[in-house]
Amino acid sequence: MSRIKKENILLLGAIFAPLILIGYFLFKPLFYTTTSDDPQYDLLFSARSYGEQGPDGITSYTFQAKGQHLALVAHEAKEGESTYATSDIFLFRFDAKTQQVVPIPLDATLVKKKLTEHSWIIDIPEIENYVLTLKKIAPDGYKYARQRHSRMVLFDLFDTVAPTPIIKKEGRRIVIPIDSRRFSNIRFHGWILKK
Repeated sequence: MSRIKKENILLLGAIFAPLILIGYFLFKPLFYTTTSDDPQYDLLFSARSYGEQGPDGITSYTFQAKGQHLALVAHEAKEGESTYATSDIFLFRFDAKTQQVVPIPLDATLVKKKLTEHSWIIDIPEIENYVLTLKKIAPDGYKYARQRHSRMVLFDLFDTVAPTPIIKKEGRRIVIPIDSRRFSNIRFHGWILKK
């Protein structure tokens, strides 16, 4: 009799152990969603599109932190280098409340202030009052990261997709909704402490 009970217990354990593990992995994200606070700080980041090159005489645009503020720096093209239009770069704000991406317009006609012999600073009026922290971890504990994943294509082959930007805290992950197939070179520029 005890042998039958022991076999039944082992059989039940063999059946329920995988189900418990599956349930744990299915409900783990829900647990973190309910226990982690929502993000409090907006995030500033930029991306480059897969657009065509433009003949504006500038080879690259980079965003540069000036203290706790951000400026756009334009670099002059050297002879033979490719040039890019300002329409190929984008600045975005991830709104923590709505969890949506808000584009910040860049005006190529703005006055350029000379920085060096071959580079200029272009101020961006929309963000001139933003106070940033350049730390990857915001004061509320959320951290900026990138999540790499693959997608299945024809005949079960895997095609690697560009990394998706996310913010995470204590196991909770929030995907920043930007099309990684349309944009490349996604760069973090800081958490917005004050607007």
